[in-house]
Amino acid sequence: MLDGALSVRCGSFDARPGSFVSLPRGLQHRFRAQDQAVRLLLITVPDGIEDYFGQINNAAGSEERYQIGEQYRIFVVPE
Repeated sequence: MLDGALSVRCGSFDARPGSFVSLPRGLQHRFRAQDQAVRLLLITVPDGIEDYFGQINNAAGSEERYQIGEQYRIFVVPE
């Protein structure tokens, strides 16, 4: 975390500036900005998540978001 605060669900905790969070592949997890915009450094292995984020942010609706998620094997975790 560089600026702001995220609520992270893989377990459950809040990530504040200076935090390091590891979210293992294959375990359900989610992160969400709390009250304001955040800046974070996101490192992923393997690469390709940037394509997912680009597509999901431009999706027209929930059906398209679901199809994009299936393509990348990424599924929204219910709140």
